[in-house]
Amino acid sequence: MPPSVASGVITFGSFNNLMKLSPATLCLWARVLAAVPGSMLALKGNVPDADAFRARLAQAGLPVERCRLLPRTVGLVEHLATYAQIDIALDPVTYHGTTTTCEALWMGRPVVSLAGESHVRRVGVSLLTAEGQADCVAGSEDEFVEIAVRIATDRVALGARCAGLSAALAASPLLDYAGQAARFGEALRERCRIIAMSKTDPLPRLKEALAHHQAGRLEQALRLYADVRRLAPRNFDAWNLAGVAAHRLGRQEEAAALLAQALKLLPESPLAWRHLALVQLALNKFAQAETCLRRSLSRDAKSVESWEALSITYHQMGRLPEALEAAVQAARLRPDLVSLDDRVASLTADLHGYRAALPLLEAMTKRWPEHAPAWKNLGIAQASLHEPWLALDALDRALAINPELTMARLGRAMAWLEAFRLPEAIADYDAVLAREPANSEAGSARLFALNYRDDVTPDALWDTHREYGRVHGSVAPRVLPLLAPGRCAWRFYRQISGVTRWLRFWNRCLRTPRSGALRCGYITITQSWTT
Repeated sequence: MPPSVASGVITFGSFNNLMKLSPATLCLWARVLAAVPGSMLALKGNVPDADAFRARLAQAGLPVERCRLLPRTVGLVEHLATYAQIDIALDPVTYHGTTTTCEALWMGRPVVSLAGESHVRRVGVSLLTAEGQADCVAGSEDEFVEIAVRIATDRVALGARCAGLSAALAASPLLDYAGQAARFGEALRERCRIIAMSKTDPLPRLKEALAHHQAGRLEQALRLYADVRRLAPRNFDAWNLAGVAAHRLGRQEEAAALLAQALKLLPESPLAWRHLALVQLALNKFAQAETCLRRSLSRDAKSVESWEALSITYHQMGRLPEALEAAVQAARLRPDLVSLDDRVASLTADLHGYRAALPLLEAMTKRWPEHAPAWKNLGIAQASLHEPWLALDALDRALAINPELTMARLGRAMAWLEAFRLPEAIADYDAVLAREPANSEAGSARLFALNYRDDVTPDALWDTHREYGRVHGSVAPRVLPLLAPGRCAWRFYRQISGVTRWLRFWNRCLRTPRSGALRCGYITITQSWTT
C-alpha cells in the first residue's frame, strides 16, 4: 500500500545511480513537485558530500526542505523494503533506469518515464510498455508532469494500480524467459536474413513490388515493399506505396502508420499527404482528412486529385459551399474530366436545387454526348422539375449508351410516374429487380406505385407488401404514429410529386376496410381501418 494512504503526503522517489540525475532531470522533477503541492522527493544512493548534493538540487529549482536523502542499505531485502517509503517512482531523463524500474514495478510502485531518441533514453519505454503501463510513458516534458500529477492526485486509482503491478510484472513478457529466448532467436534469424538481402540492390525488388501493385496483387506487393524497407529503411517509396496498397486492401490503420512513416522521411511530399487523407476519409476522420489535404495543397496547389478529395471531404462533413468551391477549382484545372463537371453539377443541385444545376447538366451532354451518366443526371433533374417527357428523352439516351445503368432506369421509372404512365414505371422497376433483387430503391418504389393501380385488389396489394417484407427482412407488427413508405421511396417520390401523390396514397389506404397489420414498403402499422 502506498505510504500516502497513511500520511496523506505524496512521495515521489528515485533509487537510481545519482550520476543519472542530470540537471535536465532535476529541473523536470522540480516542476513535478511544484505541480503537486506538499509532495516530497526521496532519493537513495551514495552521496559523498551531502551539502554539495543539496546545492545541486537547489540550483535545479528543487525545494531542498522537501527532498529526503535515504541512507544506503546492506542487502537486497532491505533495499527493496525501502520502496515502501515512496508512492511513485520517477525515471531519470538522460539515462533511464533498468534494474531500478523493474524493482519499483515488482514492489508495486508506478514509474513515470520520458521517451527519448537514443537507447538509454528509451529503456523505460520498453519496460513499461511490456508491463502494460504505457500510459506512464510521456512524449514530452509537459506530458511527464501531467502524468505524474494525474497519478498522484487520484489516490484511489493509485492504490489500485500499486496493488496490481507486481502480478502484472510476473505475467508480462519481461519475465517470460522462454518466450524472450524465442523472440531473441527470431530477431537474430531476421537480422541474418537482412544481412543476406543487403548484398542485393533493393531497386529490383521495388520494381517487382510495383508490378504486383499495378496488377492488383496487393498482398505480394506488400511483402516485397517490406523487404525493400528492411534493405533500405529510409526508402520513401517503399513506405508510401505500401500505405497505398494497405488502404486498397481495407487495412486503414496499417495504411495510416505506413504513410505517417513516409511523411517522417519526406514531410514535404504532397502525394503522401493526399494518400493519408484518403485513409482518414475511409476511417471517417473528416477533420484530419481536411488537414492532410490542406497540407498537400500548400505544397502543390495544382493537384486536381487533392482538390477533388477535399470536395468529397467537405461534402461528407455537410459543408456544401466549400465542397462546391473545391470541385470548381478541380474542374478549372482539368476541364477535360467529365467526372469533375459531374461533381460540380451534383453539388450545385444539392446546394441550389435542380433548376440551378440544369444549365450545367445540359452543357455536359453537349460536351460529352456519349457519356451515359451525363444524360442520366439530366433526366433525373428534369423529372424532379416535373418535365417528364424531356426527362424520358434524356434517360432513353442514357440507356441506349449503357443499358446496364441502374440509376438511369430508376430515373426513367420516376419520369413515367410523373407522366402518369404506371405500367411503364412498374416495368422499369421490374427490370431493375430482375438484375438486382435486393435493390431497395426499386423494390420500395414499386410497392408505392402499385397503390395507384386500379386493377390491383386490396388483397393483392396486401400480399405483395407482405411478401416484400418477408424477403427484405421481416418487421414485427407494431403501432407507429405515421403511415410511411420506406425512407428510400419517400425520398424518391417527395422529389418528383410533392404532397399530392402522398395524400392520394393515404386516402386509398383509409378507404380500404381491413383489420390487422398493414405493411407499406417495410413499415408495418397495426390498426383497424374503417371507412
